[in-house]
Amino acid sequence: METDFVDFIDKAKAAIKKMSAEIKTDAVAEIFRPSQVWIETLSLIKYMQNLSAADFQQIRYHCELFTGLDVLRTYFGLPDAEFHEKHKKLYAHFSAELPEDFQISEPPCPAIPFVLGTEYGEKVINGSIIRFQICMNYLYRCGLPQLVNSSENKPSLIEIGSGHGGLAHSLFNALHGKALYIMIDFPEMFIFSAPFIKLHNPEAKIYLYDKESFTPEFVKKQLPEYDFAFIPNYAMSELSGLSDMLFMMNILSFQEMTGAQVDNYLQFAYDNVKYGVYSDNYDCHFINNSDLGSVTTRLERYFKLFPAPEKYADLVTERGKINNFSQFRRFIALKEELLLIDSEEFSEESMRLEEGLKTIVT
Repeated sequence: METDFVDFIDKAKAAIKKMSAEIKTDAVAEIFRPSQVWIETLSLIKYMQNLSAADFQQIRYHCELFTGLDVLRTYFGLPDAEFHEKHKKLYAHFSAELPEDFQISEPPCPAIPFVLGTEYGEKVINGSIIRFQICMNYLYRCGLPQLVNSSENKPSLIEIGSGHGGLAHSLFNALHGKALYIMIDFPEMFIFSAPFIKLHNPEAKIYLYDKESFTPEFVKKQLPEYDFAFIPNYAMSELSGLSDMLFMMNILSFQEMTGAQVDNYLQFAYDNVKYGVYSDNYDCHFINNSDLGSVTTRLERYFKLFPAPEKYADLVTERGKINNFSQFRRFIALKEELLLIDSEEFSEESMRLEEGLKTIVT
């Protein structure tokens, strides 16, 4: 095991402990505190601080609490042939016609002695990879590679609720490391994503939030020199001095927040993100009993949505009778004055893909 990885794990643990203490102080507003559901969830992962660096080489094994148990189900042989075939069809549906760089795979993890999903040619796919592949499809069709290549300064992408870091790894590498990838989350969640990113991107330059170093001058001049940045949710507003933030992404966490929390992120995106937001969420998750209402409605307050929300009305209702995986609404939410796409063509293609998903899961 590389000494660099061992040192990074020690550094990450210390940084996470420090951030976890800061979020509990009076200096951090209530809006950034975890809900009761997340307090209970975060309590389940305290053991992660006790793992060794060798254990963290098996980090993907520990992510199943958040990724739907796909990996463990495959290991124990629970999915049948129909399950694997459905995954292959879903992946093919959303990866077709994309360049090879944007056709993603679960990265190999030599310390785990089994395949992390369904083998599909030279790729390994699972539920998480399929969901990330859908995001890759939407962002590619928005011209993200061209936007990155044409940026005057080093561009950045910002993900809210970055989970185990799977999308961050995939998108960073698809863009050949040309954009800074910023992950915003509860501090405790970085115990998954930071080791995952380091394990699979050993040469990457990684910044772990530190209150003393995170000055406006640092954000503007030095942060863009990094490849990945792990920033706690309560410090996101300090990123406002960063130029060329192209897109914000959120997968499956707006749906779990309060209305005020979602509005806080969307207002930040409207004020600071150049183009818009990718959202893949339930309108409101069944465990969420807050005042959220509808993710779609809140997105519409700030952005123009593609496809138009009404196009999902019948489709989501019909798909929901078949499979919960299909009840989500996916949007590219753009500032109207900065439309990057032929809106009609983009919407038609998006709905073709979404309707095709219904056919596959039937």
